Amino acid sequence: MQSASARSVREKLVAFFVLIFLFKAGVSFCPTPTVLRPTSLSLVNKKDLSASERERRDEEDRRRKRKDDVVIGKTSAIKGEKDFVIDPKTTEQEYFRQLSSIEREVFQLTEAGMEFLNLLQLEEADRAFSRVFELKPNAYLWQAGIVKFY
Repeated sequence: MQSASARSVREKLVAFFVLIFLFKAGVSFCPTPTVLRPTSLSLVNKKDLSASERERRDEEDRRRKRKDDVVIGKTSAIKGEKDFVIDPKTTEQEYFRQLSSIEREVFQLTEAGMEFLNLLQLEEADRAFSRVFELKPNAYLWQAGIVKFY
């Protein structure tokens, strides 16, 4: 038979380990403070808003005002201009129609040089990139530097 003091110590140890287990499990014994905030910012006096709340309110206003301004693919951001249709093949065809013969050749040689570089055919890539620089000396083509390095 256990004495009363031994039982008391045992009960305290059990209670202690139960509290540790509950603490590790994330159980809270203190009520969390609740902050009463209005659900709509329009209910709050404008001077009582925090900076982030004011900015959020202002951004919502800007979005509401711009809602019908620009519709991607239907309207242009520049008045009097038109956007290309959102279709990559059509856009690419329109782009190629606008290119001069030299620009078209630069594009094709750059693509070929990139393909040769991906296949590690460095001599062919170097020839393609060199031809690009003959046609357009100020071309920005950092991949040509990699080919020349190797």
